Amino acid sequence: MNGNEQMNIAKVLNGKLQPGDLVVSTADDTDGYTQLETRLNDNLAEYHEQLLCFGKQELIEMAGAIAAKCDAHYYLTNHHQFEGSEIKYLLLFQNPLDVVADEWRARTEDLSDISFAINSVISRQDAIEGGYPLMSDIVVSENSELRRFMGVDLISFLADISQKVIVHYPNDWQTDKKALLRIADSPDMSDKRLAWHVSSYGTHLLKECDVFLMNTSDFNFWTEYRPNDPDMFGYFIEVIRRSGDSVIGNVFEVGNYAEHVQYVRETALPSNSVTLTYADGWGANAGKTITVTRNEYDNDRHYLMSESGDVMAVKYNPSESDREMSELLQHERTKRMALPIGSTHEHLHNLDIKLAEIRGIPESPQRAIRVENGENKAKLTQPAKTQMFEELLKSAQEKADEINRQNALSVQNQPKNKTNNIYMEAI
Repeated sequence: MNGNEQMNIAKVLNGKLQPGDLVVSTADDTDGYTQLETRLNDNLAEYHEQLLCFGKQELIEMAGAIAAKCDAHYYLTNHHQFEGSEIKYLLLFQNPLDVVADEWRARTEDLSDISFAINSVISRQDAIEGGYPLMSDIVVSENSELRRFMGVDLISFLADISQKVIVHYPNDWQTDKKALLRIADSPDMSDKRLAWHVSSYGTHLLKECDVFLMNTSDFNFWTEYRPNDPDMFGYFIEVIRRSGDSVIGNVFEVGNYAEHVQYVRETALPSNSVTLTYADGWGANAGKTITVTRNEYDNDRHYLMSESGDVMAVKYNPSESDREMSELLQHERTKRMALPIGSTHEHLHNLDIKLAEIRGIPESPQRAIRVENGENKAKLTQPAKTQMFEELLKSAQEKADEINRQNALSVQNQPKNKTNNIYMEAI
């Protein structure tokens, strides 16, 4: 690095040289620099296209190379004062960005300078006021029975929970399963933090950010849908990645569902607007993204959702800043991460016990007999309870399947003009 380069870097660091200032030493080199700048931009654009072909884990491992390439491009196109000889030399290469980036990365592989950063952090000790989360900020859950389950197969674990809990509408889980697979493939990280509740009447899979936003459909589902049922259970879910037909993620218990509903009602932020994204095609809003007030959305929902275009996405916006919502969600996650890590097998076993207590397992001729104090007393052991509960679920599933089959046959046998006949009879 020559003296001119060192001087320019010092000026940049001191704020005296702005990006784009004096990047060419003489006017005679302007055409050459323009050619070089175009080639550098093309090199970076081509590199970005190549990155899209890599997987997430591969991109993480390439972080150093990506940073070196971006740093080199930024410096060359914004800060370096080129000499004519430098321009001519770099123009000899099809990819001058690689030439400089590779050399720069080799120089940055020496991490000894990090020691100066550590010394600065310790000597100043101003990071405490810098907004970094502190260990003292972690709120230890008052309910020591709650657990978190990390890196589990969500499809398998939630299916087991659903099979045990659901009595009516068992096909709800199949809808959730398809949604989880779709979400795992989504590049949008905000889609991957979810709330899931399950009861004897089925399931709902919701977005966590909308659960904590008042008057959204997800907030209403979470807080109003059978919140006081003793067999209603809630979980927060983090989708990490897809693995074949499975989805890997984290699951967190919420504990007493009715109490958590009250907590959400007190904690959720108000919303004041809704952003709608429309697909290309038909309607007045085709291809547009619009934001309307909450009142306008509530009053004209049918027109906005059904008559002005094909809605691809709906985003509810908090009355306060997005930063406040981010801070709320981060606080919630910090609390959940303080929970002890649990065993999925033990959780499912405890769920069997709780459901048996709530629903009451009927007496059975197959009940186990055990001797207490020398007397024969008929009592249901836990394996017997579990077996009978599974039989009840199987019976409920068979009944639901039969009802669905009969309904499907009924629809098929209806005359095509039945709707019109009903309408005429009503008239």
